[in-house]
Amino acid sequence: MNKPVLGCEYYILNVFTKERFGGNPLALVVGADHLSDAQMQSIASEFNLSETIYLQEPLNKNHTAKVRIFTPTQELPFAGHPTVGAAILLDEMGADLSKSENRVVSLEENVGLVDVEVNRVAGEPTFAKLKAPRLPTEINDVPSKETIAGALNISAQDIGYGLHQPSMFEAGNTPLFVPLKDRATLTKIHASPTLWAGLGNAGSFGIYAYCRGPADSDCFHARLFAPEAGVVEDPATGSAVVAFAGAVHKGLMLENGDYSWTVHQGEDMGRPSKLFLDVSIVNDAIVNVQVGGFAVRVARGILHI
Repeated sequence: MNKPVLGCEYYILNVFTKERFGGNPLALVVGADHLSDAQMQSIASEFNLSETIYLQEPLNKNHTAKVRIFTPTQELPFAGHPTVGAAILLDEMGADLSKSENRVVSLEENVGLVDVEVNRVAGEPTFAKLKAPRLPTEINDVPSKETIAGALNISAQDIGYGLHQPSMFEAGNTPLFVPLKDRATLTKIHASPTLWAGLGNAGSFGIYAYCRGPADSDCFHARLFAPEAGVVEDPATGSAVVAFAGAVHKGLMLENGDYSWTVHQGEDMGRPSKLFLDVSIVNDAIVNVQVGGFAVRVARGILHI
């Protein structure tokens, strides 16, 4: 009979939501220093969530923790909802939740150090906002509209509106951003496994399809499909929203200043999520990106290896 691995405790959080069973479910394994890469990948495959994050002792004692992030099929250098969820769990563990607190949690990720500002209000779900470790950089290897349309089972005429056209931006991960003409088109899309290979490297992380919210609103609606990462659809993708700042800047031709948007994701799969995106523009360039949201605990257990 398998024995429990000492200290290999796990939690399940719902991230980018205030409601249990909404948002993006996340598995967090604490005390994971003794796990091998193969074990971490196997555990992530067993949980079969979009990501599992492993919390380890930091290499620098001035930081809060070192983390490793895995999808069911691969390791990622950076991911948003694991970062936000881990920061919130680390803040809440051992804390007096009857008291409010603001603090910065510093996470050592493969992409680099990620600082997360945590805002805990007594009696309310905890909010956290990560500062992007890498600003969006445009990648020019974008497939044709026809190829993208085939991968999403829509028409090429459904893609693009205004100055928003397909684009790729790298910010730790590199989504393919696909603007769609309206909300109804966003609802009907679905990934075509047989045509996905035609995207080449552009499809390796996934497609982040989006449309604008109601006129004059500061919101977007989005869906992410990542079949090559073992994720049919992701309810909320914080790292994609970091890179999305580049697509928004390009599509809206933003002037210098500070901007805030709300991104709604997961609605079409029954797991509504809300991500808050803040962007600062100086000299026509993005100089700061922050992505935040709430998270709530759902479960706790012990792993058996």
